[in-house]
Amino acid sequence: MYNKKMKILLNRLSFYFRYDIAEMGPLLYIKPVRNDIVSPEHWCFLENLFYNMGYQIIKKYNKHT
Repeated sequence: MYNKKMKILLNRLSFYFRYDIAEMGPLLYIKPVRNDIVSPEHWCFLENLFYNMGYQIIKKYNKHT
């Protein structure tokens, strides 16, 4: 079942996997679909969700110039 936060995040973010040579395995990339701002509360919700599912969480940011 989806709650309100999950519906908002699924509409604002795209999720896809890529193989990372440096990490020697697949990484889950989470990117905003548009230039929507995702609040820190929503990022914390996502982080807790994946952590509770048993995934290791490492945040990496790419700067777009």
